[in-house]
Amino acid sequence: MQINIRNIEGKLLKNNFSINGNIINIEIDGNIGIYFMEILSQNKRATFRIVKM
Repeated sequence: MQINIRNIEGKLLKNNFSINGNIINIEIDGNIGIYFMEILSQNKRATFRIVKM
């Protein structure tokens, strides 16, 4: 599994590879705003919007 974190402009801030397990803890360094978390696994993709307050 691969997880990418991008800012509202699409700039890649973090990427994590080979995540195993059911719980993932990711800290987003940066200002308050909207970020996107993209999860890629077995040729499937899901994107989530994250609002940092």
